[in-house]
Amino acid sequence: MGKTAAGAAISYFVNKALGRLSAEDEDLHKQLTEKLPIIVAVFDVGNQPQVWENQALAPWMWQFRDALQEAEDALDELEYLDLEKQAKDRRAREVEGWKVRLSSRLPDFSGGFRRSLSAVATGGTSKRLKDALKGLDSVLDNAGNFLSVIMNIRSSSSDIQDLGNTRETTRELTTTAVFGRQEEKGELLEWLGVHTPVDTVDHKLLVCAIVGGGGMGKTTLAQFICQDKMVQDHFGNQIVWVHVSKRLEPKSLVRRILESINRNNACSEALDSLQSYLTKQLVTKRFLLVLDDAWEDMDEGKWEQFLGPLRNNAVMGGRILLTTRMRSVAEAVKHQMRVGVKCLELKALDQEDTLKLFNHHAFGNSTPSDRLELRLIGEQIARKLKGCPFVAKVVGQQLRDSTDHSRWNAILNQDIYQFDEIGPTITEMLKMSYQNLTYEVQLCFRYCSIFPPGFKFKMEELIEMWVGSGLILQRENGIKNQEDIARDHFNILVRKTFFSLVPRELHADPSEDYYVMHDLMHELARSVSIEECSRFKDDDHSAETHGISPPGVRHLCIQSITPEIVTIISQSKNLRTLIIENEASSIQQELVSDLKKSIKGRTSLRLLKLHGQGWFGMNDVVAELKHLRYIYMSATDEPNLCKLFKLCHLQVLRIIKIDKEDKVIPIDIGNLPSLQKLDIPKRALSAIPHIGKLTSLRELNGFSVRKKDGHNITELQNLGKLQRIIVFDVQNVSNCNEADAAKLDNKMDMKVLSLRWSHGQGGIDDHILNKRVPHRNLKHLTISRYNGIKPPMWIQIRHLSNLVRLELDGCVDWDKLPPLGSLGALEHVVLAHLPKLKYIGNSSHGSNAYGYRENWTEGNVPGKLPPHLNISHMEHIEISNAELLRSLPSKMHDLYALRSLLLHNTHVLQSLPRMPPNLWVLVINGCCTELFERYQIGGSDWGEINWISNCDISKDA
Repeated sequence: MGKTAAGAAISYFVNKALGRLSAEDEDLHKQLTEKLPIIVAVFDVGNQPQVWENQALAPWMWQFRDALQEAEDALDELEYLDLEKQAKDRRAREVEGWKVRLSSRLPDFSGGFRRSLSAVATGGTSKRLKDALKGLDSVLDNAGNFLSVIMNIRSSSSDIQDLGNTRETTRELTTTAVFGRQEEKGELLEWLGVHTPVDTVDHKLLVCAIVGGGGMGKTTLAQFICQDKMVQDHFGNQIVWVHVSKRLEPKSLVRRILESINRNNACSEALDSLQSYLTKQLVTKRFLLVLDDAWEDMDEGKWEQFLGPLRNNAVMGGRILLTTRMRSVAEAVKHQMRVGVKCLELKALDQEDTLKLFNHHAFGNSTPSDRLELRLIGEQIARKLKGCPFVAKVVGQQLRDSTDHSRWNAILNQDIYQFDEIGPTITEMLKMSYQNLTYEVQLCFRYCSIFPPGFKFKMEELIEMWVGSGLILQRENGIKNQEDIARDHFNILVRKTFFSLVPRELHADPSEDYYVMHDLMHELARSVSIEECSRFKDDDHSAETHGISPPGVRHLCIQSITPEIVTIISQSKNLRTLIIENEASSIQQELVSDLKKSIKGRTSLRLLKLHGQGWFGMNDVVAELKHLRYIYMSATDEPNLCKLFKLCHLQVLRIIKIDKEDKVIPIDIGNLPSLQKLDIPKRALSAIPHIGKLTSLRELNGFSVRKKDGHNITELQNLGKLQRIIVFDVQNVSNCNEADAAKLDNKMDMKVLSLRWSHGQGGIDDHILNKRVPHRNLKHLTISRYNGIKPPMWIQIRHLSNLVRLELDGCVDWDKLPPLGSLGALEHVVLAHLPKLKYIGNSSHGSNAYGYRENWTEGNVPGKLPPHLNISHMEHIEISNAELLRSLPSKMHDLYALRSLLLHNTHVLQSLPRMPPNLWVLVINGCCTELFERYQIGGSDWGEINWISNCDISKDA
């Protein structure tokens, strides 16, 4: 999606708002219709970082944004009233029979009264929209001057559009020393074939991309390779270095390569002639072409023009080495080369190399004994730099001429990005990455600054917050819903290296993907969102801490509630997002009362998240926030949720705990036509009848089947958009017809399905379970506490070919499972409390019976693992509550893909087999004393596990 798509979305919104004007407002309608192209132009060009950094332009742009937001809020309120009226009309139809019976006896005065109230409400909101559009029209009177200034800036400074062209690089090392990267260098030398005999070198054209964030040392590594004597001997004078930068122009690039080869200017202007000449120069020789700092990932046709002749004609073992900040560039090149592209992702330097690099720039050639106290402080500073070479260089250089201990301690104890000599230098280097994003992706990236550095993001949680906060503009064509668009934006940020995937072995749930933003990227997000987004920690007491203007902030996250924070919230009139983390165990009720006053009647708030305890009496105030799309509350003391269920725009409702949950009264859900995700405690959810009316529902965490009208399994029949559901009390499904009526097989968007029985309340036969066939697109399946004697047939017949996670818990009568290898996409398996389980599949399936990327979790297993267990491709094994388990498979060493092994409550386990060579994590909690002593440091078997990076063995569970 480009900027034109965002402009089209703004155009759609303005036209929709204009359509709400009455006939008497024809002049205003005409004026704004004529100015619509100007609105789109301002929206597109005005969202460049240079505008917001310009003290003359930024204030006007804020006026423009405020005017648009006011119009959006007014239109949103009108649409709320429309939905409210539809809900009232529906209820009126439901009681129509009752009204007919009374109409013959009593005169009806209520209808006219209701219409009068509705007209008053709609009329007031229509006036608000009219006034907002007048305000927008007034702001646009100065749009011509604004656009003229922007055009002048563009024409007078070409580096605004292409900052990359001012930082051209060469093959010569620009640093006197290189620290670290020996492993990466060795990997590249092997790929180049410099150690390989000439007659065995791969003569195909090969491509490798060095990928990493800004400042991670990509160019330095490529220069390091070019200066290696073995590389120079191998390629001779056919090492060509070209700095690509932001604009990939095939003709210019080919000409520069030819000039580098021939040391003179290429005279031809025709691309065809240049390509032909380049082909003749390179295809008969072994060459190394380095393309440094490539950015083009949108127009693959340009890569086709440039790489096509080389791809089709190179025969002598040519190599192309590409450096880029973005995985998406490597993917674009891969598509055009039609061969595999090796991708070498640069990680952070280790602590030792970071310290060496920092010391090199901070102390120069002084001996280690010189300035010893400063060196000790420097060691602590280096730990803060998170392995980024560029940051280590900048900070080291700033300290080089300083012997002032207070200066060194200030950088140690404070945020280094707040120093004027450091922060701007680092963020300026990173801004090219940010400027390469479209408007809406920039907005989503800026939003991430409200989270703390190092925060682990779940993709689905983040995108529902982007949507809930109003970051994703509505499209007229409606081909993709807002969550799909947000998901595309997230994937763009991943491919462009703004987010990195956390290795699964480094977090608690290896079946869940988490993403993290490098501290550098977080600082970039903070610097470009400073007047729009803000986060307050416990030690922040005023808005000036972050230099923001309270009325301008849109998205606010605070760690704990204080009187100063309440004041800031009160002053922030345009607030769209409010997150209060409140990790304290309790809150002063006076502060809660003040907070309620500060948010009461807000006409812009879209997302509200209240973590922690003590949010007493909030429901009344929250229920008045008509624009809310997203509500999250850790706890509420009010069992009456009816008020919250009148918020017609609400899309996400999550309440983790409800005091007096058993007192929740039946709730009318007719006012929630937009609700997509409902996550409230099980007993509260069971009080909601006729859940099938929520036809927009995508996520339902806790539907309880009951044998009464409005609560049976057939309520799922019309929920065709469901993506995730947990179904409790499945034993209450009465018969096969009911099970079949749920139409699980028709729900093609369903990704997560959990079926949970309750013991002691009667069973359900295998025929009914077999009727609950989910769609083959299902990715996560849980079956819990099922009383049948065998798994459903649709697992055994390989129906779920896309299943990624399978969890079977408490199915106490199952003694065998089908071969898990039949589920070809399976990555993670949880088997818990299956005391009779003896077999998985059968030996006829051989080595292919258990898939390729499985994880394994097993609890309450018998004395040994199933004899036909063949898990050679699993990445994670977790065994819990295996009180009878005495040994692990003797050939566990052959599990080359295994990264983590976790054993919990295995008190009779006597010994460990030889561990797999790639194991990263070994955790044993609740083992016997003998095993504990043998595998401790100095124990008889310590040498068997001391090479494992993360090892923790304890007798206590």
